Amino acid sequence: MKKTILTGASVLAMAAAGPAFGQAVVPAECAGVVGNCSVLDQDGDTLTVGVTQTGTGNVSDIEQDGSTLDATVDQGADSNISNITQDASGVGSQGLSATVTQTGGADSIVNQTAAGLNATGQTAIVTQAGASASDIAQTANNETADNFLATVDQTGDGHSSIVTQTDLGGGTNDGDLLATVTQTGSGNASDINQINRQQTANVLQTGDDGNSTIFQEGRNNLATLIQGGTNNDSAISQDDAGGVGQTATVTQNGDSNISDIFQDGRNAGANDGNNFATVTQDGSNGFATIEQIDQARGDTATISQFAATDGSDAAIVQTGDAVDGAPDTANTADIIQFSGSNNFSGIVQGDTTALGGGTVIGASDSTASTFQQGDDNESLILQGSAGQIAEVTQVDNGNESIIAQGD
Repeated sequence: MKKTILTGASVLAMAAAGPAFGQAVVPAECAGVVGNCSVLDQDGDTLTVGVTQTGTGNVSDIEQDGSTLDATVDQGADSNISNITQDASGVGSQGLSATVTQTGGADSIVNQTAAGLNATGQTAIVTQAGASASDIAQTANNETADNFLATVDQTGDGHSSIVTQTDLGGGTNDGDLLATVTQTGSGNASDINQINRQQTANVLQTGDDGNSTIFQEGRNNLATLIQGGTNNDSAISQDDAGGVGQTATVTQNGDSNISDIFQDGRNAGANDGNNFATVTQDGSNGFATIEQIDQARGDTATISQFAATDGSDAAIVQTGDAVDGAPDTANTADIIQFSGSNNFSGIVQGDTTALGGGTVIGASDSTASTFQQGDDNESLILQGSAGQIAEVTQVDNGNESIIAQGD
């Protein structure tokens, strides 16, 4: 094992220890740094490095190449920068671990890459307090790669977090990508991108101006987003050729909520579907859409808007299989708008060509239901193909409902 622990003070001490080290040269990474600077480069296996810096304006730069790599950075005060790069190559390379703790306004970048077969185990944990920014990238370039873990915890003002997990191997045993982001404060923003299969993304934003985007490409993926506060914004996309078993859940508590969930199969004639999407909004001016398209079978979509949500729109679009003679679609769509007025609910299912909609063949035996409580609400259900079921319940005054079914 090689172990290196350097602080900003220790770097200065070595530079001043005597002529044996020669003239100290300021590395390019530390040009203009007002605080302490630490630059570490390690090659080999079973490497561990720890950096602790106190004060403001510090820079830590760590590069590790090999297998079983561990890096830890702890920075205090404001305006600090941490860069960690870990590269593993060779069959069975594993054990990339990076941990960053920053207090005060700081920036952190973690970049982990594994290039060999059977690479497993990439872990990045970032904890920040203050006006901080974090960017985590985890990549596997070959087959049988799994066990990606990225965790970001940000407390304070003006957060921003980006997590990218990419498994390019494409093997059937690849997967197990997990990303968790927790942001507390105001001005939150989170962006998660995951590519392959068996991916999980969890985002919790509590504060004022939360904004979150989750993109998952693959199958058997799970996305969960909870936003509390005002001016929330959300977008989840689960997109794959042969997408099946996708789950997306959004909960928004606040004022100006917006949510969009998109789930796409794109594998003609295959047994795609069994996707699940749900949006729950508790506030005013909520807007929600769910789209489940292309060979969508057995999909479920639910939008619930509570707590006197006024002037809101809720829309669900579900299409069926584009192959003649395909199995029944049997999708389910439910919209609930409780205790509000001037709301709109719209559900479109199946082949609605004859009703002025798009062309989709084989979308049959689906169910749509709408419940609205309040005044002056509008409901539209548009269903094509055979065996469709529609139900509308409206309570109070001045409401309108239209149901159109055709085959």
